[in-house]
Amino acid sequence: MAIIRPVFNWVAQPGITPPAVNFTRASTATYTDALGVIRTATSGVLRDSFDPLTGAYLGKLIEEQRTNLLAYSSVFDNAAWTQLNGPVIAPGAAVSPDGTQTAYSVGDTSTAYTQTIKQDLTVPANTSTYCASLYVQKTPGGGPITNFNLYFFNGTQANYRLEVNTATGECHTNTAYAGSAAPAGFGVIDCGQYWRLWVAGANKGDSTSLRFGLTPSYGLGWNQPLSDVLQTKTLAIWGAQLEEGAFPTSYIPTTSAPVTRSADQCTLPLASLADSGGNPAFGMACGTMFANFAFNGLRTDVVGQAVIGLDDGTTANRINISRTLASGLFTWDKVFGVQVGAVQILHPSPAAGTHYRAAYGFDSAGRSSCLNGGGVLTDATPIAPVATTLNIGSLANGSFLNGVVRHAALFARRFSDADLQALTA
Repeated sequence: MAIIRPVFNWVAQPGITPPAVNFTRASTATYTDALGVIRTATSGVLRDSFDPLTGAYLGKLIEEQRTNLLAYSSVFDNAAWTQLNGPVIAPGAAVSPDGTQTAYSVGDTSTAYTQTIKQDLTVPANTSTYCASLYVQKTPGGGPITNFNLYFFNGTQANYRLEVNTATGECHTNTAYAGSAAPAGFGVIDCGQYWRLWVAGANKGDSTSLRFGLTPSYGLGWNQPLSDVLQTKTLAIWGAQLEEGAFPTSYIPTTSAPVTRSADQCTLPLASLADSGGNPAFGMACGTMFANFAFNGLRTDVVGQAVIGLDDGTTANRINISRTLASGLFTWDKVFGVQVGAVQILHPSPAAGTHYRAAYGFDSAGRSSCLNGGGVLTDATPIAPVATTLNIGSLANGSFLNGVVRHAALFARRFSDADLQALTA
């Protein structure tokens, strides 16, 4: 590959935001540092993301707006939490994921009853998907299975139940329980001393109540139709979160009311790009965009997840790399509200947590794209996009990456097929 210098080149580094980039977020937000500790970034500060288990640097974190609907998300003896059959609850039981001695112990200590904590909320009667998540300290040595659930009721019931071995992190969904349903997604994230449990599912259209529940000791086997009351177990827990969406995002602490984390928006005015003589360095006649990125989770609705793109601040004029449920990873172009070309240029649907390298070039002869050095996809429809801004991880249409960016670049020419493959290999 010949040396082709970008007019904008951003290789993510911890604590550094390029001076030319405009970043906004109107609220504080949390992130995991290199030691695996959850920290809080002030409003307007771009977050770095590190693997909570290995400490490896992942890139800059870009997330959509989310709201933690739970009250007192880490204060489990508050009246906002209902205690069923008297579980034993104590504050300050362990060091929490944020490095403070604020984790609570919640124990099912009875051999006569199943003991549970829960919080019930009122939700709209629609088909929205919600995600429940909770940090649970690992319990070496095994013990009974823990049940974590998201339950819609006061309408068509839908009980999304996750069973977890808190010693190993092995997890299964329980579809044997009465009213249970297959979740939209679930998992256990290894955070070092803690697991982050999560399960997501949709309202069936008419339920008006939603429950976040935890049963520390459910039983000795998987997929049991009822809990085993004879079993006992105590867990250290922290950071409960209930948010609208198909996957968990960074933790949003709450006290007496829900809290909203604002969206991360990272943009670059094209007019700020100039050569050594002060002349504009990028025109819209041709160009290539590149990004090295990963999705932290995958939306299950029609709203896209933007990777990198150019627009004029409206949805009518844009050229970008994004993901949707229906199309996988694709390039999408609109000029004056009209889609360019007969079809989008599609690539296989990506997976969450996997880093990808994608590039997209365009000029008056057409457009082409490449993913991870694979085959180049092309369309011969001429394109003359109208744009004023480079967007990294978001677009004017409201779609967000919900993931991390390691590298973003913009070039003032369309790459050849061979160069696209070399750039993304």
